[in-house]
Amino acid sequence: MRFRHLSAVILMTFTVALSYAQTSIQSEALGFSRILQDPVATGLGFAGRASTHNPAWSSWTNAAAIPFYDGKADFGVSYQHWAPSSAIERTIAAGAAGHFGVFGASLGFMTRSGEPYDIIDLNGVPDGQFKPRDIVGSAGLSIRLVKWLSLGVDLRYIHQSYYPQASLSSFAADALLMARFGDFRVTAGIANVGGQVKDAEGEYWSLPTSIAFGAGYEAVFGGKHGVNAYIDFDYFYAVKAVTFAVGAEYSFNDIVFVRGGYHFGSVGAALPQFASVGLGAKYWGVKINASYTFANKDLMNTFTVGLGYCF
Repeated sequence: MRFRHLSAVILMTFTVALSYAQTSIQSEALGFSRILQDPVATGLGFAGRASTHNPAWSSWTNAAAIPFYDGKADFGVSYQHWAPSSAIERTIAAGAAGHFGVFGASLGFMTRSGEPYDIIDLNGVPDGQFKPRDIVGSAGLSIRLVKWLSLGVDLRYIHQSYYPQASLSSFAADALLMARFGDFRVTAGIANVGGQVKDAEGEYWSLPTSIAFGAGYEAVFGGKHGVNAYIDFDYFYAVKAVTFAVGAEYSFNDIVFVRGGYHFGSVGAALPQFASVGLGAKYWGVKINASYTFANKDLMNTFTVGLGYCF
């Protein structure tokens, strides 16, 4: 009976998503909602949808991973300076997650401010300044259906103020299944699906919705050497674009972490190509992580730093 209900949920999710894709406009808005603020994932080239080690940020990525987390709860805050070479955009974010038996839950919030710009009225007269702002609030719920399989749903509210008395807002959702087989993890579903948004000029835009896949390998050798590797793939059907991310992490004694990753984005994708590296440390449950992005002239020098606690 449980699998019958699960199949119905999956079928309904993909039916709605594909129906939406067929009627959507071939342009996207609110692309910032696909930017991760997790200092671990950003150091992996935005890979890690199948990770079970960092659930604090799962309301942005994959709530289905929470029931497979070895601990009980995970918390994190971060600061991100996005694309400083081409813009001045700063983000403060926070996330938390925990699981209770077969159930998992997560919460997240981020606010991003852009560089103020001058406002010119219809007569060409300066009329002060305006500072753009983006906001995302998210929540996730998950259930472990059987020992090796879980289902997760993320809900989020996305808001962007880009001009005085002009903004875009939408609700979006993810629905993913995740399976764990020994050291391997596989996940698939739909990400960031929601209705179209209408701007101040009356033009309609689609959200950056994708059919999402992820795979991961997480293992410890000799009791001290941790090796994690991840691959993520997204197909953005409204604009017929793809992204592909691959990342790896080495840890020693679960104290020191070194990461690297590469992200590929085709023309029209929500995120472009870039590479990233990251470092981290954990002691008595306190975590410090940082990442740096390069190999893209626009995203060059993007950095993310974060502090977390887990138990």
